[in-house]
Amino acid sequence: MKEEKIIVPTNGYLMLFLFLVLFFGGIFGIILLKNPWSVLAIILGILLAPGFIMVEPNGSRVLLLFGEYIGTVKKNGFFWVNPFYTKKKISLRASNFDSERLKVNDKLGNPVMISTILVWRVENTYKAAFDVDNYENFVRVQTDAAVRKLASMYPYDNFADEGYDAIVTVGFGMGEATIAAANKYPDVDFIGVDQFQAWEYDGDDSTNVANLAGLNFPEDNAGFLVGALAAMMTESGKIGSVLGTDAVPPVWRYGEGYRAGAAYINPDVEVFVVYHNDVGFDKTFTDPEWGAATANSMIDQGADVIFGAGGKTGNGAVTAAAQRGVYAVGVDADAGDVVAAVVLRERDRRAETDRRACE
Repeated sequence: MKEEKIIVPTNGYLMLFLFLVLFFGGIFGIILLKNPWSVLAIILGILLAPGFIMVEPNGSRVLLLFGEYIGTVKKNGFFWVNPFYTKKKISLRASNFDSERLKVNDKLGNPVMISTILVWRVENTYKAAFDVDNYENFVRVQTDAAVRKLASMYPYDNFADEGYDAIVTVGFGMGEATIAAANKYPDVDFIGVDQFQAWEYDGDDSTNVANLAGLNFPEDNAGFLVGALAAMMTESGKIGSVLGTDAVPPVWRYGEGYRAGAAYINPDVEVFVVYHNDVGFDKTFTDPEWGAATANSMIDQGADVIFGAGGKTGNGAVTAAAQRGVYAVGVDADAGDVVAAVVLRERDRRAETDRRACE
C-alpha cells in the first residue's frame, strides 16, 4: 500500500451508548443482581474505550494495525475505531515556514543573502507519515535546497545588461560563469581574478575568448615567505597552516609554498598543513569554528606558529593562535579586527601592493 486510503469509521456516539450500557450494566449486575458474569460486560466496555477518536476540522488520523496501514480518517467528528489501532495525528491545516537568511552564490558567483516564506499543507497523509522520517523537517530542508538552487540559476546583478564596459569577477569559483558571460557579451571586457584561463595556452584558436583575461598572483611566493618566516620564529620546531579547500589553486599554492619555505630555512622543521576539503565552496572559506579547532589541534601537537589562509576559516585559526599565545600569520581576510598582538605579518590581496609583497 503506497497510496492514501480514506475511511469513515463507526459513529462514535452509537459506540459511546454501547460502552455506557456495558460498563454501567455490568456494575448494576454485580451490585444488585449479584451476577459474577456481569464483570465480563465491564471488561468489554473497558476494551472498547480506547477506540474513541475525535477529528477536528482540517485534522486527520492515520490508522495502523500492528504496523499495517489501514487508512486515514479525514472527516471531522466523533468516531470509534478498532481499539487496537495505532492512531497518528497529522494536521491538514496550512502552515508557514519562514527560512533563515542563507548566504549563497548567484549564477555569476556573487554572494547574496536570500530567504523565503513558504505556505504549505499536507495533501497525502500516507506520504507524510511513511515516506519521510519527519515531514515538517523534510519541508524545511527541501525549501532551503530549492532556494539555493534557484539563487544559483540567475544573476542577482547583471552588470553587462546595465551598460558597463569592463567587469571584474573575483574568485576561482566564478571562472566558468565568467567565461560564459564573456562569450555572451563580446563587447564587454572581463577580468577574472584568481581565474586561470587555459584557452590562452591550449593552442586551439576556436576556444579563444578575446574579451577575457585572467589575473593571477604568485601565491606560492607569498606562502614561501610565510613558511620561511615561521621556520625562523619557531622554538618548538613545529609550525602549522590551516587553509580552505585545495581544489582552489591559489589556496593550494599558499599551502605548498608555506611547506617549501619552511623546508628551505630548516629541513628538520615539522610542518602541519590541513585543507578544509570535507565541505563545499559555500562553507570551506566561512568556517571559523573549524579553523579554530584545527589550529588548536596543531598547537596541542606543539606548533607555535600558525598560518591561516582561507577567509573566515583562516581567521578562525588566527583567533585560536591568539588565544593560545602563539604566533600567527593571516591572509585574504583582514585579521586586524580579530587580533593584533600576535600577528607577525598579514598579506592583504585586495590592493595592488599584493604583487609587490611577493616580489
